[in-house]
Amino acid sequence: MAPRERTLFAGDVPLHLPAKEFETLLFFVENNGRALSKQEMMERIWHDSFVEEVNLAKQISRIRKMLKADGGARIETLPKHGYRFSADLQLAPAEPEHPVVIEKHTVKRLTVSVESQPERRVKSPKKFILLAPIRLAFLIGALTGTVYFAWLVFSKSEGTIDPYAPVRLTDNPNHDTGPIWTKDGRIRFHRVYPDYRSETWIMNVDGTGQSEIKFADGRTVLNWSPDESRMQYMKAGDKTNVYLSNADGSGEVLLPNRGGRWSADSRFITTHQKVIGHNYDIFVYSIETGENRNITNSPDFDADPSFSPDGSKIVFASGRDGNAEIYAVNVDGSDLRRLTFNPTTDSHAAYSQDGTQILFNSDRENENGDVYLMNADGSNPRKLTTWDKSNETAGPGSWSPDGTKISFFSDRNGKDDIYVVSAETVRPTVVLSDANRHLYGPSFSPDGSTVAYSSAADDRTGELRTLDLTSGRTRLLRKTELPATDPVWSPDGKRIAFTDRIGGNSEACAINADGSGFANLSNDPAIDNSPSWSPDGTRLAFVSYRGEPRVSQLYTMRSDGNDPRPLTPQKGWEGDPVFSPDGGELIFVCDRADSPGNVLDICRINADGTGEQRILFNRDHDSSPAISPDGKRIAFVATSDGNPEIYVMNRSGTNLLRLTRNTADDLSPNWSPDSRTLVFTSNRNGRSAIYEIELSI
Repeated sequence: MAPRERTLFAGDVPLHLPAKEFETLLFFVENNGRALSKQEMMERIWHDSFVEEVNLAKQISRIRKMLKADGGARIETLPKHGYRFSADLQLAPAEPEHPVVIEKHTVKRLTVSVESQPERRVKSPKKFILLAPIRLAFLIGALTGTVYFAWLVFSKSEGTIDPYAPVRLTDNPNHDTGPIWTKDGRIRFHRVYPDYRSETWIMNVDGTGQSEIKFADGRTVLNWSPDESRMQYMKAGDKTNVYLSNADGSGEVLLPNRGGRWSADSRFITTHQKVIGHNYDIFVYSIETGENRNITNSPDFDADPSFSPDGSKIVFASGRDGNAEIYAVNVDGSDLRRLTFNPTTDSHAAYSQDGTQILFNSDRENENGDVYLMNADGSNPRKLTTWDKSNETAGPGSWSPDGTKISFFSDRNGKDDIYVVSAETVRPTVVLSDANRHLYGPSFSPDGSTVAYSSAADDRTGELRTLDLTSGRTRLLRKTELPATDPVWSPDGKRIAFTDRIGGNSEACAINADGSGFANLSNDPAIDNSPSWSPDGTRLAFVSYRGEPRVSQLYTMRSDGNDPRPLTPQKGWEGDPVFSPDGGELIFVCDRADSPGNVLDICRINADGTGEQRILFNRDHDSSPAISPDGKRIAFVATSDGNPEIYVMNRSGTNLLRLTRNTADDLSPNWSPDSRTLVFTSNRNGRSAIYEIELSI
């Protein structure tokens, strides 16, 4: 560290920190282990200007990012006082002429990145070298090699944002609460003043464009219906009643309740109402008929209800079992189910738009309120916000329209502010990426040691390659005309079936795992694609257009390409076949005349072509089914919320769960042999790369 030059050195490479960050870091090092007050730090760092405490917090936040790589150094927050920096520091004699190696630390970080030849690379050990200062008699020791490494990564990706870090949207002296997403992807919220006066505001998803929503008659809007055709509100000077009207103010009616949450079709409102004493029950109010129906009739409190996306269920908090827990019930009051089991307080539950997850609030850790997500059946609760010593709150309306983000408010800065955070709790990691090519269609070998995939150039040509997961080395098997070939391994691991364009026509092909023995198996003038092996390796299922023109149909053939035959009587579009592990049936995508909305659904059929059934009815296209090797679950791609995401469900079609929640295209899921990991492709970092998810669900 060279205080005079305001520079850190790594080897002979100078790392120039912004001035205030360097001064903050230097002040910490000089006062290692001592409690520093905020005032003391601000007077030292901003001695020449007046700033607010938030500026100090920002500097601390950036330095903490440098120190996160391991526990070698940390900055402790001292409530109502300031900070304490703790690190193992060493002093060394100054040598003004030459850099001095104070300490050598080995930092290993396994990454997979592809340049001209894709391979996994292990970064070599780095030396943390400090340049002797001119004015100081002793060097201030290295923080750690890890600090250098973290800073090097951070400085090379200046401006990169952690996709899973909460983003603060409001910073107002008053309290901002109750964020609710609008139909067009903005956020409405309430700004509450010290005298408890409340205003309705709206802003863009990045926090810009904040403006008050004003009404000439002074009404306070509580919320809008999902289709934004109606609103619930309170009138100026009337804090007792809640009214309902059209969005333009016409058709006003007095509600028999204090307002509540809308059903997705904007036809019903659910709320809690006092019945006797301190007892509250859940009610459902019909906009069309005005009926207000009690559906719980509990001897204890029921509160904070909200609808499932299809309007069939209501999730709410209740103390009926002696503690505030989350429950679900059908809208007719039947099938009451308890979802959470924890001795602390759980509240404000809300379904995701696809109905597969529920967010809720709980103080089950450190007695702080946090936002959690769980599966719709109550399984696998996961904490979404992780700040200690503050309270975070979300609720109905907090899910973004595409299901990728959750808005919440937090008092971590001494007042309530609005934040957004990624809703992706099952977080993918990169297996293989290439800065110059797109990678598609990963497929595990039967022993799990190798992944076959397609590597596509910008000219839309491709390569069929394999990745050795032990060495990180990749191998070119064949140049291909198609950029994506959807390779699949034979059960014995000796061959790979794939799709390529041969003589201007797509064909089902196969090649040995070492790149030899290429064969055009389907070899037909019609378009053939998507081959899939039977468990015994004797036959392949594939898709062909050789029947009705422009309509695909499932076929099977022997593994040598002979004996092609249609599997189903033609009823509509069929695709993406895959055999079950026992070989008794195939899972595929179908588009039948009776499909709701005429969309693609996940279907099954016996291997002899009998007993076709539709497994999943979804509101948009489903594709790329992949059945787990243990035969229990099916992963697939759905576009229910506007872009392709990875879902998983039981083989029967139950327990549907959305795994990925990102605005990118997540495609082509494939299981590991032990059924515990999914690999897939995604363009979430600009180019399509191969990712994996480890499942604990």
